[in-house]
Amino acid sequence: MNQQISPQLQTSLEHAGDQDKVDAVVMLGAREPRGASTESQTAQQDLLQRVSAEVGEEPTKVRHFPLLNTMAVCASGAYLRRLLASPEVTSAVDPAEFSITVE
Repeated sequence: MNQQISPQLQTSLEHAGDQDKVDAVVMLGAREPRGASTESQTAQQDLLQRVSAEVGEEPTKVRHFPLLNTMAVCASGAYLRRLLASPEVTSAVDPAEFSITVE
């Protein structure tokens, strides 16, 4: 899959050691379940559990946005590198790259 990782996140991952914490907003592909159903969140959880089993650790914090098929993840550099290599991931950005306000 042709993944798009923002330059800022790439730089953060390059400078992070395997145990250093890194934040990322991760978007999943169109073939992954999306929407408010538990199926979408279950697919995201399954992906995170698979990566956890491969890396041997859990993410520090995860926030799911099922309607957007997106999740915000705080995890070690090693964990995020493996997560971003997963075929389900289509793109990822550093959360500091944008801010969203609703007025």
